[in-house]
Amino acid sequence: MAPAGTAQGQLLDVLQQYPIARVTSIVVVILVGIFFVSGADAASIVMGTLSQRGSLEPTRTVVVFWGVLTGAVAAIMLLIGGGKGDALTGLQNLTILAAAPFTLVMIGLCIALTRDLRQDPLIIRGRKGTSTDGAKSAQAPQSTQPTHSSSSSAG
Repeated sequence: MAPAGTAQGQLLDVLQQYPIARVTSIVVVILVGIFFVSGADAASIVMGTLSQRGSLEPTRTVVVFWGVLTGAVAAIMLLIGGGKGDALTGLQNLTILAAAPFTLVMIGLCIALTRDLRQDPLIIRGRKGTSTDGAKSAQAPQSTQPTHSSSSSAG
């Protein structure tokens, strides 16, 4: 059983309050397992699709390769933690560290977006306060139908 202070322990404590607690706990564990397996499967298919240049149906070997590789990385990271409660914390820290270089990509994207918006015609027109057809749209629309004179004979 999980220690009572952890999230897992708290979940199991809540489940113990229900009738047929053991069955409910088993069902929850099975559902959590299905959740992780289906998530890992989807991730493997996405990585297979990306590695096969966008193929909608990557080959089974490629999907299995990515699944095994992802599982191996997770297992190694959990083993590095020494099997203690800090194993997951180490995995989280490594994930943050591995994602840190991506902040440079995000900063570059922000700079590119700013530069592009400074040259965008709609933004430039908004700064000037007029648009190219603003003079036409500001005037009242003129009727294209002929006007009838009041001197016409009613008869």
